[in-house]
Amino acid sequence: MSLTLYILPGLDHHKNRQGLELMKPFLNVVFIDYSQISTIDTTNSLLVVNDINYDHTSHKIPTIYGPHIVFQTVSLGHGNNGKIINTLSQWLTIGSGILNKNPRHDGNICYTDSGVTYVSLPFPVDVNKFIPAKKDAHCVFYFKRRSPTLKHNILNWIKDKQLKCDFFEYGSYSEDTFLHSISTASYVIWFGCHESQGFALQEILSCNTPIFVLDVDTLRDEKYPNDYSVWYEEPFVSAKATSASSWSDACGKICKSHDIEIINKEFTDFLTNLDKYTPRKFIIENLSPTPVANLWINTFHKLFPIQKN
Repeated sequence: MSLTLYILPGLDHHKNRQGLELMKPFLNVVFIDYSQISTIDTTNSLLVVNDINYDHTSHKIPTIYGPHIVFQTVSLGHGNNGKIINTLSQWLTIGSGILNKNPRHDGNICYTDSGVTYVSLPFPVDVNKFIPAKKDAHCVFYFKRRSPTLKHNILNWIKDKQLKCDFFEYGSYSEDTFLHSISTASYVIWFGCHESQGFALQEILSCNTPIFVLDVDTLRDEKYPNDYSVWYEEPFVSAKATSASSWSDACGKICKSHDIEIINKEFTDFLTNLDKYTPRKFIIENLSPTPVANLWINTFHKLFPIQKN
């Protein structure tokens, strides 16, 4: 089975574009502009567009929207009937409470009564760049948009435990420095907001470094320095979420509590099992270029069976 992805302008996240490059040995990737749509051969072709207002009914080319427009589809509602939206991971469609239109799952595909279909199609991790190195005694603390009060409490907890820790905050470090630290660290303490994909977390796992995730409960746990949250109306305020979009018990341990005593107990259990975790194996099997490309191809042929050779 073959597949050509035609990528329209708007897919600007550099990690997504790197992921597309990583999949090129397994499927065709062509970057086009809107004026070239009419030239596309519809056989085994998939148009990827990150503009929710684009009208895919103007042609017969199979089209997937996203991934950076998922929450707009919930807000706009009925105007998206018939569209297929990429959520990157499945937590939005399983258990978040956002989709109240009788979601029905078939693997990584979610059908809803609203007429919108959601698919979970991640981008691959660069497993040849993010590789393990000899581990030393230090750990890493990663922070991204959480409550300043909670951050203060967690940092005091780390200080009290006298952990030798490198600190990284989203958007304020170089990738080379990050790579060196996470590849040699014994483990990572992750204190981030919700993630649809979460490349940094997955790159840590690719380095075979286990993670202790201090997870979010809802979307509203995403906070800015003034304790402001962009999620202030339903259904988003109470929507369940996670920082670990792709996960198994082989990756480390997830702690949902904000209680320091419970965190300490869960952390002790995490350290006790540190040598048993195999996070890189999970990434190789699920998020390296080969399985991700195969997922895109198989999902395409499942959604558009008429396109098979």
